[in-house]
Amino acid sequence: MPSTAAVKAAATLLGKGNYHCPIAIRAPPHVDYLVGFPGVPATRPRLIGTVELRGSSLLVSYVSISLHCTTAIHPPSSTSAALPALHSTKREVSKVIGKELLLYTAPEGRPHETVLSMDIPFELALPNTYEDLPIPSIALGRGQNVSTSYTLVATLHQANVAATRVSVPVRIDRYDNLSTWGMFAVPQAETTHGADHIVSMGVSIPRTSAGPGDIMGVFVELRPNPDWPVKTQKVRVDSLTVSIEQLLTYKFSVTGQSDVVRKKKIVRDEIELYQQKLPNEGLSRTINLPIPTGEESPSRSSSLKSALSFEKDDKENDAVAIGFTTECELYKIEYNLSVKAKLTRAKDVALKIPIHISPWNRAYCKRQMEGIEMAVREERKRYARSHRGGGNGAFGMPKSASMGQVKIVRPEDDPQSMLLGGKGSPGKRRVLVE
Repeated sequence: MPSTAAVKAAATLLGKGNYHCPIAIRAPPHVDYLVGFPGVPATRPRLIGTVELRGSSLLVSYVSISLHCTTAIHPPSSTSAALPALHSTKREVSKVIGKELLLYTAPEGRPHETVLSMDIPFELALPNTYEDLPIPSIALGRGQNVSTSYTLVATLHQANVAATRVSVPVRIDRYDNLSTWGMFAVPQAETTHGADHIVSMGVSIPRTSAGPGDIMGVFVELRPNPDWPVKTQKVRVDSLTVSIEQLLTYKFSVTGQSDVVRKKKIVRDEIELYQQKLPNEGLSRTINLPIPTGEESPSRSSSLKSALSFEKDDKENDAVAIGFTTECELYKIEYNLSVKAKLTRAKDVALKIPIHISPWNRAYCKRQMEGIEMAVREERKRYARSHRGGGNGAFGMPKSASMGQVKIVRPEDDPQSMLLGGKGSPGKRRVLVE
């Protein structure tokens, strides 16, 4: 026989489990909340779904929904030494993206409406101006402690009852940083020389962006100074080193403190040349540097899947680098390609080139480009249909868009409708996105 204490504990747990939250947020079947591609305005990025209300007798005054962003930094203790004036180096900022969207209000002249269930479709547009674009979700651990996360928050306001809120996590990615965009396909070349001007070094890369698992080809060329042939004949090349360095900036300037920059080499390759003589025509090498992958990320929201495709992403495409290029009010993540030539009888030569690291590999980016093209075509068709029908919405962001009918079941409705999931017959009101 179980003890009295065990019975009481089980009863307490059962009592807690019997609590029913009257509000929930549901995504459409087989797709994510996110539709469109943030960072590409022509795809009209937005969050869609349904807010569901269920209860024995709900006195609904109004229902709203909003997207919340939480950004946090917590530099490691080794970095905290640079900030002696701060009591705590951990900072967190939360804000609402855009505006809170009012989904439903009680009929005019009535403080509330009594319902048994209610289904309210919603469509929450994401900002499209560059200054207001939401930064991508990210979570860097292993001593870096940088994160940005998003949650959808729905609020139910009832008469004489405290507001009830429910939230669901949402992942926001930025698709203007795909490595396949043309702005990253322009070759870049830089030249420098040592402090003694005896040897010059040229570095060129065919692309300025890459993702986890991609190969970045680096062409390095060393040339002797033709004006000093006697000195250059004695030069020997010991090694060539190519690395990618991550610069993580913790922004404390808004608190009156200095920003803290933490540098970390995420990949390094070295070619030993064993004091090879530098020829008069110069010496060149091509080094293929693989971008490292980190731990598998949580299931990534796929806008390609939301745009006419229901196939799941391959697991290999969920591999992420140890970060990617991004910036917000609390932190900034940058990357440099560093090349160094170690010489004998001449000063060493070093060069850094800023590069862009994408969250995804090139193959995944190509598939996302196809999804973006499909989404743009669909938006153009939608705009053409609304234009023929006299719509006044601009391409990519209509001034108002119907979210569908609100489905309501009231106590006086047919009780048999409750057997069908409590959805009842459609109400007569329509809710519009403002």
